[in-house]
Amino acid sequence: MAHLLHRVPVRVGWSQSGRPSEAWYLSDTCNLGQGSQTLDTIHYTAAMYKFLVLVALLPAVVFGQTPFRPCSGGRPTPASLNIEGCTSLPCTIQSGVPLVARGIGIVSPVATPTLTAHLTARLLGLDVGFEIPEDLRDACAVGLVGATCPIAAGQSFDYTLNYSMELPLTGITVQVEVGLDAADGTSVTCIEIDATITA
Repeated sequence: MAHLLHRVPVRVGWSQSGRPSEAWYLSDTCNLGQGSQTLDTIHYTAAMYKFLVLVALLPAVVFGQTPFRPCSGGRPTPASLNIEGCTSLPCTIQSGVPLVARGIGIVSPVATPTLTAHLTARLLGLDVGFEIPEDLRDACAVGLVGATCPIAAGQSFDYTLNYSMELPLTGITVQVEVGLDAADGTSVTCIEIDATITA
């Protein structure tokens, strides 16, 4: 920084004694300003980078988003999934303890008067024979958020499943498929996760 403060004499006129009068100035004032601007730019860029990283992490940390796989056959998926207590797969599900899962931003591809929920658990690709209880199958009556049946084509809504899964086996990891179907059998939304079942 020493060179930024170097002083250079400049003749600005002549005194009555015949000697030139001199004024001093900071020759690198302009450079000093440019250096300050460069530092400000670096600090601003670093701050923006930290902000963008924080924003990128917010969905998973604050809103607890859960990763999922689309179901086979290219069936529609929600915009995001939130399973309480699960932000990475496999989720840990305690048998007999309520599982609260919410599909957010579901968009129906068809118009339908009803929505039927289904849940399937598979071990090594084989259906273990688990079925969602009858009282939870009518998604129009239980679980629909932000809309009511009938559902129009292109209509957006959320769906919440609050259910205690009781499986005969524990200590295993299964593939759980959850979805909603229209009255004509068209898949409205479907996701798949891995879940480790504990006692």
